Amino acid sequence: MDRYFPSFRIDVLDGEPFDLCSCGVDWGIRNPAAAVLVVRLLSGCYYAVNEVYERETDAVTFAGMVRRMLELEGVVGCPVWIDASTFNRVDGLFCVAERFVGVGLNVIPATRDRETSMLMIRDLLGGGKLVISPACRRLIGELRRFGKFSSSDHAIDALRYAIYPLEVHECSGVV
Repeated sequence: MDRYFPSFRIDVLDGEPFDLCSCGVDWGIRNPAAAVLVVRLLSGCYYAVNEVYERETDAVTFAGMVRRMLELEGVVGCPVWIDASTFNRVDGLFCVAERFVGVGLNVIPATRDRETSMLMIRDLLGGGKLVISPACRRLIGELRRFGKFSSSDHAIDALRYAIYPLEVHECSGVV
């Protein structure tokens, strides 16, 4: 196989009923910050609905962008699984995670188990159990290039942060 991730399905699934939602955030100041919103469809499949991707931003601005995405999608109470390092990194006088809490987001430290969660994403994509919205342009680009042409994985990390608790623990907000 010439790519780390198998071929995957890109589709619009407007109106599909879902029972759980989860948002993953990979934080970076000089590196891109990425957020990916995922829902678990009643069929048991996952759908990456939308993304936010920004370079050279501060935590308050990016947190506001994430909140607006959740508002747009109608899932403001959705848990936000954020890069665990944000609880130890500061933006001004506050830790980065507190900036997200400050705009009303329900933040929880994301998994640190990169290997297991990456394999899980690969298996879900390969098994057709994870569909990506065309709105997730950065995520699609990273999935296509990862391993062979690029090691950029900010949106991929946000995706695995969002799906891991749904697949492993089912610890997400019921909509």
